[in-house]
Amino acid sequence: MYKKLLVALLLSFPLVSNAGFFNSTSQDSIKIFKDYPFDMHKQDFLTKFPQFGRCQFNSSTQICAPQGYEKLYDIPFNIVILLDKNRTNAIRLKPEEYSIGRADFWGLFRGLIKSGFFLYQVKDENGSGNAFNDIAEGMVTGQKINTISPKLDILESHQSTKQTLYYVEENKLNSILLGKNNKFSSPEDIMNRLPKDTRFIEMEVDSLEGESYYITLIISIPKLQVSKVDDRPAEKF
Repeated sequence: MYKKLLVALLLSFPLVSNAGFFNSTSQDSIKIFKDYPFDMHKQDFLTKFPQFGRCQFNSSTQICAPQGYEKLYDIPFNIVILLDKNRTNAIRLKPEEYSIGRADFWGLFRGLIKSGFFLYQVKDENGSGNAFNDIAEGMVTGQKINTISPKLDILESHQSTKQTLYYVEENKLNSILLGKNNKFSSPEDIMNRLPKDTRFIEMEVDSLEGESYYITLIISIPKLQVSKVDDRPAEKF
């Protein structure tokens, strides 16, 4: 029953196949975003992507491209590769301009869903709305519960608010929801059983009266760990 309700919820969203911004994975290389691989040594990454270089700040834990180097749904973004043990671990995107307008923000919001990401949680100062928790609680009460929509209504309104939106890779979620004989005991069980290479997006949003939006996107693969530093292959001379 829990699985059927989850599938129904997912199918209710207007999801479209990957729009090209988040092309992922092959047997040999897991991509965090576009062609940027996970778990590549910093020096190897700089050789493959010479447009990246030293950041002005925190250069030991991140590498940067020129301002506005990436575009996402026609919005120029500054891109920073975050490192763990000198290996690529996550990506941070911030608009080249300090803020973006209302139309651009909601175009980005819809674009993430069209690119194959499912919005499963929204947090603000008053708590969080979580789609998986809603389904679990609805099974107990027998009522349809939706704690995400009211928070999105606030975000869409013309009042100032700060929220964090959490997305999960939709095809990886479907891979466990649509499998045969899958039963889930809780929302946490779903998250625990996602494939290790599942990508997540965390989008911090600071809305100024619903007209200007200050955002930061973090794209990561939190169920995977980077290799040890000494796992880098030796140079061949």
